[in-house]
Amino acid sequence: MLYKICVSLLTPFIYLFFRLRVTGKSNIPSGAAVVCGNHSSNLDPIVLGVALGVRNPLCFMAKKELFDIPVLRGLLRALGTYPVDRGAADLKAIKDSVALLKSGKKVMLFPQGTRVKDGLSDTGSVKTGIALLAVRAGVPIVPVYIPENIHLFKRTNVIIGKPVIPEMREGTASENYRRISDDVFKEILSLKESQI
Repeated sequence: MLYKICVSLLTPFIYLFFRLRVTGKSNIPSGAAVVCGNHSSNLDPIVLGVALGVRNPLCFMAKKELFDIPVLRGLLRALGTYPVDRGAADLKAIKDSVALLKSGKKVMLFPQGTRVKDGLSDTGSVKTGIALLAVRAGVPIVPVYIPENIHLFKRTNVIIGKPVIPEMREGTASENYRRISDDVFKEILSLKESQI
């Protein structure tokens, strides 16, 4: 409920002050999905939440250090955010993500794990977690392009791509996760190029 209230309150401001334009809303599946976008700004989660709207609430991972602050911890949890230890293989965060997906939620992940200034040039930093979660939960991955430079009063074009159904092929699980994750990131790059 708090998530929907916040998105509703932020929507007119984001559309007005960041001139938000969203393309591909019809590509958003009605059920569970891993939503995957490039990440270069602290504003990305807010812009993305508004872009998908109150009908498509997102669950976000956030670094566990933020949950050490009592007041912030309660707010983050009320907004559907959950902790992840970015410095380790966090099995609890993986289980939490899969459980959310299996319950029909949409989980938002930034495949590079952190902000990258030029988020679409450093493809070598893409993690395989997006594929692992999607395969384990049996859900599609929705690629989303978010402009690398979000500025006040400058057009912000968010493009939502068609869902990718992850398929396991010959090879090890890790090889498949790598291929799927790389393919999704290429889709995000193609979304950027589609507007040029």
